[in-house]
Amino acid sequence: MITVFEGEMHRLRSSCVLVALAVSISSCSPPHQPAARSKLDDQAYELMRNRRFTDAIDVLTDAIKQNPNDIAAYSERALAYSFLGKYDKQLEDLSKAIELDSSEPSRYKERANAYLWTRDYVKAYADVDKAIQLNASYAPAYALKSNIDNYTQKYDDAIKDASKAIELEPQSADAYENRAEAHLALHQLSQAITDAQAALRANPQSAEAFTTLGTSEIEMGQTKDGVMDCARALAIRPDYGRAYQARALAFLQIGLDREAVGECTRAIQAGVQEADVYAHRALAHIHLKQYKQAVPDCQAALKLDPKNELAKKCLALAKSKQP
Repeated sequence: MITVFEGEMHRLRSSCVLVALAVSISSCSPPHQPAARSKLDDQAYELMRNRRFTDAIDVLTDAIKQNPNDIAAYSERALAYSFLGKYDKQLEDLSKAIELDSSEPSRYKERANAYLWTRDYVKAYADVDKAIQLNASYAPAYALKSNIDNYTQKYDDAIKDASKAIELEPQSADAYENRAEAHLALHQLSQAITDAQAALRANPQSAEAFTTLGTSEIEMGQTKDGVMDCARALAIRPDYGRAYQARALAFLQIGLDREAVGECTRAIQAGVQEADVYAHRALAHIHLKQYKQAVPDCQAALKLDPKNELAKKCLALAKSKQP
């Protein structure tokens, strides 16, 4: 990735904290698949609305035992598995649902999303393209494709695919978020800010959009606004490492080196494993004359990205200052 902030967005963490679905479970509606639903399916749906995912899985498993061809049960159990970070199980259920009825684009889109979480980008692209083939006006598929584009660093494609999603669905928060991320990766900061603001109008509770907005502001030198927007992101999602990472750079810019060390550490603890976060913590240590602590951070950064210039410079300086 190009900027200090994009690593977490475009690398998957191993924990289920990463689960970021397009639908908020507290306000979601039953799936749109034209599949018959049983009473157990509806019971499980209500359990998921209350975030009782394990209980919902048990109910849906009973539904499938009663009717092995219950497409809705497989689809909804896959959704429950995704909230628990069990992507292998999600893939199994979505594949079974597709086997039973291969005409519904949303199932391909959801399986593409699961492949994205497991880093199988080839299969993710294949499924999202199949969804678009089945319904060329299916905006969520284009929005998801733009997210896959971002993960694979195809930022121009991400902008194109997100723009298509927005054309089809002008209030698509996901599409605006993804396009903002692509603009940020390309250092098109004004466009990133515009899209992040549009995403927040569509979804005021998007920690991702607040972080992208804050990151762009910080990179433009609007440090105070950027720090405030990152704080808004963390109020929504306290474990969001990218927001800590962005604030670390802001603190470095204004000479708050101890605070920068703390924010980098929080980002790492939240799952950010990206060269720049270690390099920036090393830089803050050097500013604090903590040369011994800077060395392992530089080494960690260079292990992740052997070409990281900041880490190389910090390592040379830190070693020269040690006895």
